[in-house]
Amino acid sequence: MLQSALDTNDSNMIELNNVVNDQNNDKQNFNERNIVEDHEDQEEFREEYEHNSWTATGFMAELPTHIFKNNLLSSSIRRTILQNEPKNKEIFFTPPDMDKKMWTQMSRSSKEHDKDIRRLLYRTSSALRPLDNTLRFIYASKPEDSASQAIKDAWFELERHTLNTRTLLLDSLSFGNDLRRDQALKSIVPGYKKSSEREEVFGDDLSSIIQKENESSKLFNDAAWQKRRSNQNFSSYSSRTQFNPSINYRPPSRPPSSYRGKKKSQNYQGNQSNYFQGNYNNGGQQTRQSS
Repeated sequence: MLQSALDTNDSNMIELNNVVNDQNNDKQNFNERNIVEDHEDQEEFREEYEHNSWTATGFMAELPTHIFKNNLLSSSIRRTILQNEPKNKEIFFTPPDMDKKMWTQMSRSSKEHDKDIRRLLYRTSSALRPLDNTLRFIYASKPEDSASQAIKDAWFELERHTLNTRTLLLDSLSFGNDLRRDQALKSIVPGYKKSSEREEVFGDDLSSIIQKENESSKLFNDAAWQKRRSNQNFSSYSSRTQFNPSINYRPPSRPPSSYRGKKKSQNYQGNQSNYFQGNYNNGGQQTRQSS
C-alpha cells in the first residue's frame, strides 16, 4: 500500500511538472511573439540621424519643440484661430460616420474608442485650413518669367515644402480612418488581423493558386470520397450479415412477409384463429364421439 501511494504521488508530481513546463513554454512563446510585434512597432517610430537636419535659429528657436505634450489649446483660442482661417468649401472636415451595420455590432468600449479616434481626426484635420490658405498666397505670388532664378527657386522650394506638408497631413488622416476600420473589425471578428505589408513568397497569387488547385482536384477528391464511402458501407454490411454459429436459429413467430399489410395481417390472424378454433371443436367432437 505504501509503495502504491508513493508511485501514485510520483506520477502526480510528474504530471504536474509537465503541466508547469507546458505553461512556461506557452508563456515563453507568447512573450517572444510580443517581443517581435513590439520590435516591429518600434521600427516604425525609430528615427535615424539625418545628415541634412538643421538647428532652428532666430524666431524659430522660440517655437515649441516638444510636439506631443503641453500644447493643448483652449476652446476659445482654437475657435478664434479657425475663424481667422477661411476654409475651402469643397472640403468636408467632419470625419466619416461609422457604418450602421458595424456600429450595432460593436461593443461599448469599441464605440467609445472609435469616438476618441474620430475626435482626434477632426482636430488634426483643422491644420489643413491654414495650410491651404498658405498655398493660396503662394500661388498668388508666383514670380514672373522675368524674375531672377534665385527668386524662382525660392518660390518652388516654398511650394514644395507646403505641398509635402499637405500630403503628410492627408496621409495621417487616411491612416486614422483605416485605424477606425481595423478596430471596428477586430471588435466584431476577434480573429481578424490586418494583412501584412511585408513581401511574401506567393503574395497575392496564393489565394488564386489555392482556388485553382481546389477546382482541379475536386473531381479526384469526390471520387476518393465515394470510393471510401462505398468501402465503409460494404464493410458495415458484411459485419451485419456475417454468420455466427453460436446463435441458434429460430423461425420467425410473426406472420409471413406476404401478410405485412394491415388488412392482410388481420385476415391472416382471423383465418389462423378460425383454423385453430375449428380444429379444437372438431377435436372435442371426436373426443366425445369416441367416448
